[in-house]
Amino acid sequence: FPSHDSMSEWLPAIGGDRWWKFYVYDQLSIPQQRIISEADGKLSDLDAAAIFRILGKNWKELSNHRHTGLKGSDFKFVKEAGDIRNELAHMPTGAEITIQDVLRNLDTLTRLAESLNADEGLIEKLRLDYNKAIQLSTQKSKPNKEQSEDTNKKPLDEPATKKIKTNEGNIVTGK
Repeated sequence: FPSHDSMSEWLPAIGGDRWWKFYVYDQLSIPQQRIISEADGKLSDLDAAAIFRILGKNWKELSNHRHTGLKGSDFKFVKEAGDIRNELAHMPTGAEITIQDVLRNLDTLTRLAESLNADEGLIEKLRLDYNKAIQLSTQKSKPNKEQSEDTNKKPLDEPATKKIKTNEGNIVTGK
């Protein structure tokens, strides 16, 4: 969400010459430190888990800095986004996620992107995905050949039976 350029600007502004060690390296887990030590040592080398960890650990100072435009009250979105990433990354193969969880996750990610002043294209994509998920959850069509067997031929707004299968973190509606 935050561009590596933004974080590469924000972190030195609050950390001075020692920003990399104190605000990045020291905030990472030991495995993440190993990865970054073996790479070029740039923020662009970090994965989503590391970025969310760095944001979370440094949020108070980042939100207090006048040039970031971040609000302390938006910290909850950083923590929730990290939780979303972890839940999806560690789901067993073939596991399912409810449409309600998809809606909540997309709402959280949209709010985080907005609070970070992320690229407008990303924010728009999140909004479109959210609207598609709403359409899926409120769809009231008669059963047909294209509906999957695991829906028990019920409308998509019945949460006990409606699930969206995930495949490498992507929403797959299936037929």
